[in-house]
Amino acid sequence: GVAHQSTINGIEPTNTSGEIINEFKYETPGSTKNYRYADAVEVVDGKVTKIYQVGKVNKNGLPVLRESQAIADIMSSPSYNGAPIYFLPYNSDIGPIIYTY
Repeated sequence: GVAHQSTINGIEPTNTSGEIINEFKYETPGSTKNYRYADAVEVVDGKVTKIYQVGKVNKNGLPVLRESQAIADIMSSPSYNGAPIYFLPYNSDIGPIIYTY
């Protein structure tokens, strides 16, 4: 949707050497799905330093189920390096929810 894409397109690198890569694939064997795509990641010197997921929150201010599952799946990926995951809700102004391992 427009709100989802607009939020993704607004993500800027936080490091002067950083690069934003959209649709970054994580293999997630044994998880809810066999692979997941992070909406965006920030890469600095070849290493993922931040992961961004964009979606909706429920009335309690938590990511809806499909978003929570995607975050959990990415965190269980063999290639997940512990980078914080920033969940950016597009249906609320609560700001980012940050997940760390």
